[in-house]
Amino acid sequence: MRGMRFIILCFLLSSVSLNLVFAQDDKARKFFAVQEMVNSVQKNENIRYTVMLKRYFIEGVPYSTTMMTVSPKHTFNIAQTNDGFEAFVLFRKEDIHKKAYKDNKVSEGVAKVKLRVFLDDIFLIVGHKESGEQINLYE
Repeated sequence: MRGMRFIILCFLLSSVSLNLVFAQDDKARKFFAVQEMVNSVQKNENIRYTVMLKRYFIEGVPYSTTMMTVSPKHTFNIAQTNDGFEAFVLFRKEDIHKKAYKDNKVSEGVAKVKLRVFLDDIFLIVGHKESGEQINLYE
C-alpha cells in the first residue's frame, strides 16, 4: 500500500512540475515576443502591432482594456522591462483619470503619459506590415 501511495504522490508531483514548466515556457514566449516588438518599434520599423490584453497601467492607475496598438507612431520611448514593457503614449485627458495627467503637460486636451503593460496581462501580439503580411509573435 505504501508503494502505491508513493507512486501516486510521484505522479502528482510530476504533474505539478510539468504545469510549472509549461507556465514558465509560456511566460518566456511572451517575454521574447515583447522583446521582438519593442526592438522593432525602437528601430522605427513600419509595423503596427496589435496587443490583446486585459489591462494596462497609465501613470500607475490600472485600466481594463481588450486591445492596444503599438507602433513608432503610437508609442514613444518604448522599453522592455523584466515583466513587460512601458512607453509614453498620448491620451485625451477626458479618457484618463486626473491622477494620470496632473503632472504631465496637457496640450490641446491631450496628455503624454507613461503606460505600463505586464506580461501576465497579455493574450496576443500580432504585427501588421503595410504589405498586408501578418506576423504572429505570441498567441
